[in-house]
Amino acid sequence: MVLDNYQNKSEIILKGISKCENINMKIRENILDKQKILSVMLKLPKFDEDLKDKFKIMGRRL
Repeated sequence: MVLDNYQNKSEIILKGISKCENINMKIRENILDKQKILSVMLKLPKFDEDLKDKFKIMGRRL
């Protein structure tokens, strides 16, 4: 009885940790995607230097 209760609490904690890890992974992927997009935009010649400077600042804030 005590062991079952302990296992149930452990399962709940592990599920919570797993959920947090999944959220963390999605956030990291999202940040990396945004950094890649900004990097590509910096290489495009159609943007002026002022706008490219803003892209650089945005990239540092991610």
